[in-house]
Amino acid sequence: MTVKELSPNERTVFHALVRYTGLNDRELSERVGVKLSTVTAIKNRLKVRGLFMTVRVPQLQHLGCEMLSVNLARLNASVAQPKRLEIGRSLLADFPEVFYLASDERAGFALSFNRNFSAARANTERFLRV
Repeated sequence: MTVKELSPNERTVFHALVRYTGLNDRELSERVGVKLSTVTAIKNRLKVRGLFMTVRVPQLQHLGCEMLSVNLARLNASVAQPKRLEIGRSLLADFPEVFYLASDERAGFALSFNRNFSAARANTERFLRV
């Protein structure tokens, strides 16, 4: 389904969802002049159709962090997969800040929360050395 196939009310609500991401259903309803029950029903239909989804983004300051770090490193292609898995597991154990780690034969990728820039820099340097 494309956006062109939406009804006028669905387009209005869809546009409002994109434009006013922080509003709840009641606030959206008031903003666009569509009944609350209609806004809720349209949101549910858009979710089912795959045109809309909710993503929760943590507020880092409430986790004692200031930064989300993204690290990308080239890997030694001669290292066998079992050894890469072992290294990945040790990274997760040695770096409590890392919450997501992925790799293929050529590159490793990690996401981590860090207290501040200095901690992020130090962790990145350690990560790249490994």
